[in-house]
Formats: sequence, C-alpha cells, structure tokens
Amino acid sequence: MIILTVTNIVIIIATIFFFKKIVGYRRSQLTLRRLFGHINIGYYSFRCTDGLVLAANRGFVNILELDVLPKEVEGKTVGELFIDIDNDLDLIEKIRSRGELKNYEFWVKTLKGNSKCILYNAYIIKDTLTGHDIVEALFEDITEERVSYEKMKESEERYETLFKNAGDMVIIYNMENMIMEEVNPVTEIISGYSAEDLVGKTFDMMFHPKRRNVLKEAQHDLIFRGSARLETAMVTKSGIYKEVILTLSIANIKEEKIVMALVKDISEIVEEREEQKRRKKELEKFWQASIEREERIKDLRKELERVNRQRKISKEKHEKKSFK
Repeated sequence: MIILTVTNIVIIIATIFFFKKIVGYRRSQLTLRRLFGHINIGYYSFRCTDGLVLAANRGFVNILELDVLPKEVEGKTVGELFIDIDNDLDLIEKIRSRGELKNYEFWVKTLKGNSKCILYNAYIIKDTLTGHDIVEALFEDITEERVSYEKMKESEERYETLFKNAGDMVIIYNMENMIMEEVNPVTEIISGYSAEDLVGKTFDMMFHPKRRNVLKEAQHDLIFRGSARLETAMVTKSGIYKEVILTLSIANIKEEKIVMALVKDISEIVEEREEQKRRKKELEKFWQASIEREERIKDLRKELERVNRQRKISKEKHEKKSFK
C-alpha cells in the first residue's frame, strides 16, 4: 500500500498541471498553424533573443518568395530569410525596445532581389515551456498599394506645381454642381477676382450670360468624352470682356472627381485677328478700287481711241471735199 505524503500529492498535482499546460500549448500552436496555413497573410514566430524561426505559414514563404515549404524555414534566423532595407535599426531590436509593433510599414528585399513593402504587426509573448521571449508576427505584402500611393502622391505634387506655376488660368471645380474649389494665382491676376471671391461660386458666373449655354453643352461633352474645348467670353471683375479658350478635362484629384479648366486669355490674339480682318477688308476695297480705276482708264482709252478715229474719218472726209 502506497502512502502519499502531502509533498507527493503537491508534486503529482503540479506535474498534472504542467503536462496539461504542455498539451494545451501544443494544441494552441497546432490550432494556430492550421488557422494561418490557408491564408495569404504571412505568419511566423521567432525567438526574440536571436531571431530563430520557430514556426511559419505558407503565406510567409509565398510573400518572401522562398520557394520552400513552411516547415523548412524553421530553425533559420530572420536575417537569413529577408533583408530589412528601409530601417536604420534592426527589426528585432525595434520589437524588443517597443514591446510590440502595430501597423508598422517597412521595405524588405527578398532573397530573389525583389523589394517589397510590408505591413507588420508583432508582439512579444513568454514561451511557457522555455521561458524565452517569443515574437508572434503577422504581415501583409502592400507593395502594390504603396507604389500606387506613391504614384498618386507624385501625380498630385506635379499637379500642385502645374496648378501654381501655370502661365494660364487654372480653375478646379466640382463635376456635379460646378462649384469652384481652387483657383491659381494667374486666375486672380487676369480675372481681377480674388480666390475668396471665386471659391464657393459656380464656374459659369465668370462668363458672359449669352455664352453660358455653350458652356453647358461643353459639360455634356465632358461627361461622355472626358474632355471638351470651346471658345467663349469671360467677364472680369471690372466688367471687361476677355475672349478665352476653355480646355476642360475630368480628373481624380485627392480622391474626388473634379474638372480642371485651363482658361487661356486670347483677347490680344482675337484683337489682332479682328485687326487683320479689318486690314484685309481695306485692302480688298483698295484692290477693288484699283480694279475699278483700271477699268475706268481702259474705258477712257477706248473712248479716246474712238474719238480719234472719228476725228480722223471726219478729217479725211473734209479733205476729199476740199480736193473736189
């Protein structure tokens, strides 16, 4: 008969709890692996002290282009699997110093040499078996989104430069209600209106009332074709009419569908064109007068020749009579 002391009972209970903990831990790890084994998000865990990978899923190896099974990366260090090219501090050091990383973005280079932007979430837990600090990390490949964002940002920066430094008027207005949202400095100079006068008003208020129907027609072309071009008359704040050419185009700026109107002042060109028309008319009149004068001279010459012939005939008749 075995007599159990209190100490033995405590040891047995502790042992039971220890094995339950081990079994529970292994089950939780197995559950995690099964859970993350079929998603596109990368998952891996590693020791915080040396970066040794303890577990990984298929998303991890796919994103990092490793061309191996997830099981094959276990036992390797984080530094062997990808290169952190975007940070001046080591990734593990960042996690260790902060305790966790939330929605952290950084660029890595895969072993194939491709650069990828990673959205990273990680935190430190205590390994119940070894007592080591373990990092559990999830990450996503957001390279495409980041590149698209950078291109959009670059496009917006070019737009800002064009908008501010353009030699012609540039006006941004809402596609639906034609409310002006932005005007560049040249618009203020040419129109005489300040930005405060224009922003919040409808775009057609700048144009001659009799020409606004043409603008509405251009709006319809804009909807179906994406761009429109027309010649119209703008009215400045001082009441002066200026002939302008409007080039309208739809754009997506700052995630909003807007119309960018390039307004070119052609008043001087129109005046010169009208002056050329006037001079042309004068030259045509002069030319016509010259032709008429030439015709008149021809008529006078014919009349003179006729008179001379008549005089000659009369003289010959007179001489014949005198001879008889």
